[in-house]
Amino acid sequence: MKKFLLLLFLFAFGLLKNCFPQGAPPWERPLMICYSADGINFTSPVIYQDSSGVPSVVKDSTGRLVAAFQWFPAPLYSLHWDSVAVKFSLDSGMTWSFPQSITVQNLPANFQRPFDPTVVALPGGQIRIYFSSGPPGTNTIATYSAIGTDGINYVFEPGIRFSQSGRNVIDPAVTIFGDTFQYTAPKGAPQDGAFHAKSGDGLNFIQLADIVSDSSHQWTGNLMVDSLAMKFYGTGARGATIWSRSTPNGSAWGPYAATNIAGGDPAIVKPSHAHYVMIFTGQPSPTPVVEIGDPEHLIVYPNPAKDYLTISVSPKSMNVQMKIFDIMGRQLADKKYKTDPGETEQKINLDVSEFSNGFYFLMLKDDDKTITQKFSVVK
Repeated sequence: MKKFLLLLFLFAFGLLKNCFPQGAPPWERPLMICYSADGINFTSPVIYQDSSGVPSVVKDSTGRLVAAFQWFPAPLYSLHWDSVAVKFSLDSGMTWSFPQSITVQNLPANFQRPFDPTVVALPGGQIRIYFSSGPPGTNTIATYSAIGTDGINYVFEPGIRFSQSGRNVIDPAVTIFGDTFQYTAPKGAPQDGAFHAKSGDGLNFIQLADIVSDSSHQWTGNLMVDSLAMKFYGTGARGATIWSRSTPNGSAWGPYAATNIAGGDPAIVKPSHAHYVMIFTGQPSPTPVVEIGDPEHLIVYPNPAKDYLTISVSPKSMNVQMKIFDIMGRQLADKKYKTDPGETEQKINLDVSEFSNGFYFLMLKDDDKTITQKFSVVK
């Protein structure tokens, strides 16, 4: 059994590495985020999530932004390593929740863990997630789907959404354009273009003519709808900038338009008029951080808080320093605590009754590491 799991991991590792157009796996890179008024000229990117890749983002029926991505939190092979995680934003992408690994009930027992997630908000309020997976074997990876309501918990939908005989299909992109689900997946090298399919229900796809490309534009990225057009944002080959290409009908594609951002596998959402949010894979990060909110190190509750916040921490030293920042980076608190070396868990009660409604960042530092967690105050 252990030998089988090792072989399965190595197979998945090879797929991820091969499908990553910038030459390094996602756990060596952070996701970046930036904003734009026109979908072409973006602000300077900042780090969105450490040690992650293959992002997708959508606006759901409540106006909430839901982002899904492959997550590789330190340390290597930790509980959530190589899981699909989601983050949420209630303010059009300006602040985001802590990542949470999704669950997929009824996923076949012999399938490898889902990867390459793509989230689609359905008209009835549900969220469907498309992903790459499959049973052991050669050329068995195809596109599957699961459905849920909260963006975290999903139920596997039996059947293959899209596949190709004799080859793996990875990195799907799906969106609803008009009353039709549109699907793409890169065929391989940039000049190979992309597979293209459509569906009336999001489950049964009909393959269409391939999308033609060239050696400078890799169809690894995501679809989105912008006004009356559908757009694909893709990866520039050989270090070129992220690009977009639009279609009014899903078949005739316009010229390539280059953005001012260099990166890979972009995901775009337009929460409101003249406001675009882009999440993409950035340059390698030399030192991945311990993930914020790792349940083995730091838990804060209740979250949101009203009057008091309880902080449960497992420090490895006797001295712990705690700082609180608001979303503008202003420091609101700076306290030091002595912990009991005989206790594996320490609890600190923090009075937040005078804090205004909003998001805050809690940073705890001991001699071993620094970990942070986002929390909110709602009264």
